[in-house]
Amino acid sequence: MPTDDWQSDIVFTHVMSLVLDEAAQRTVRHIREQMRAHGLPVIDQPAHITLTCVDRIEGITAEVAGDEWPRDVILNTACQLPDSQNVVSLCPHPPDAPPSIAANRADASLARPHRLLHERLAGIGVTTFNYYAPGRWHPHVTLGYGVPAERLDEAALLLQEWVPMRVGV
Repeated sequence: MPTDDWQSDIVFTHVMSLVLDEAAQRTVRHIREQMRAHGLPVIDQPAHITLTCVDRIEGITAEVAGDEWPRDVILNTACQLPDSQNVVSLCPHPPDAPPSIAANRADASLARPHRLLHERLAGIGVTTFNYYAPGRWHPHVTLGYGVPAERLDEAALLLQEWVPMRVGV
């Protein structure tokens, strides 16, 4: 992401995300254990798909969050997330999509509610982080974080064994 687009003058205090259900959490924990066994760094947070970061939480109601979100998502491919801290993840875009944020847009089941969420947030004066903006957003479930550059392919190959994976959100 270009530095002039980074919004460095704004403090984003909260994250909005789709948290994976308990069955998916167990699977993700197992995958992370496998990654650790291979000496790959993982992120130990509940598995989720980040929708956006916001500058305040006040005024964000269930109606603003919306009820259009799918009940489950199919994670189709393992990704090396562009413009990241050497993140490897499971992503809900087709496996043959080019490796760029612009090309890896969310499928319609995620893209439409994501766009509506951002419209509603803007409508109540909430500032969102550009990195997660519609058309730029790269939905994913992070598994590896800070993976050494020379091991990114290895990490993605390990994750590829788990796709496609249907997860509840």
